[in-house]
Amino acid sequence: MTTDATCQPPAEPQSAPPGRDDFQPNVFLELLRELRGQRELFDTAQRLAEAERKSERRWKTIFQILVFGFPVLLGVGYFLFFLSTTGFRWGPFGSAVGVVRIEGAIGAPILEKALSNPSVKAVVLSIDSPGGAPVESERIYTAIGTLKKKHPKPVVAVINNIGASAAYLIALHADKIIAGKYSLVGSIGAILAPWQLDRAIAKVDISQRVYASGRLKAFLNPFTPVTPEVDAKAQHL
Repeated sequence: MTTDATCQPPAEPQSAPPGRDDFQPNVFLELLRELRGQRELFDTAQRLAEAERKSERRWKTIFQILVFGFPVLLGVGYFLFFLSTTGFRWGPFGSAVGVVRIEGAIGAPILEKALSNPSVKAVVLSIDSPGGAPVESERIYTAIGTLKKKHPKPVVAVINNIGASAAYLIALHADKIIAGKYSLVGSIGAILAPWQLDRAIAKVDISQRVYASGRLKAFLNPFTPVTPEVDAKAQHL
């Protein structure tokens, strides 16, 4: 019996596939990158949502201000306008100089408000008037004297373009008068300018009878002759 024995070389150990040892770490790194990317996307979405909510709140606030605030502002503005039309003024909140304007035909200005205000340290009469009713002028300068006794404050008259007749009479009762170089100042007095028509009606043989309670009661009648007594009475006035 023969036995055929063949010598086989010893088997070499098989090596692991290339990269097998690095397979799991690579997967782990890819997973981390993916999670990081998702987190960044989530943060971005959160920021956009927060910005959108802020914008929505901002526009909602603006809308509420327009809807509810505008009528309130309109009402406050109307109320302030109504106060200004009634002569109401805010302040003064510190020391001030009160200005009383005397313009056009003389009337009674608001003097007591300026002189009685404790914040007003001096009063300026801003005069730009040719005059007017002598009774109004007397009322004004009498009020100035009376109020100055109650509220001692300097009163200065400033004449702008013109301060004549009754306006200049008021200025004389101020503590000081200031006028421009070309201001028209002065001319205190009254004017009587009656017509004398008695000679005209005499030419057509017309006369007028006047019955009065006194001799000079009707001395300004233009249809009666001017006598020396009438002329003296007019000059006296």
